[in-house]
Amino acid sequence: MILEWLGLVTERPNVIGLAIAGAVFATLGARSVASRLRIGPGVARWLLRCGYTAMWASVALFIVAGFLPAK
Repeated sequence: MILEWLGLVTERPNVIGLAIAGAVFATLGARSVASRLRIGPGVARWLLRCGYTAMWASVALFIVAGFLPAK
């Protein structure tokens, strides 16, 4: 049951989508810090953290997918 769930979560489109979403959030957070947009520094920091968390989760899922048996 857990292996089936991990197989669904670690499918290639899911991992790539998570990495892209993380990159978008991190870029928005970094640009808002650099250009001092109307959002506060707390929101920008939150965007950065969410972006980096999503990217690291994508890396972790990619590694887990390498250990799962082939379909």
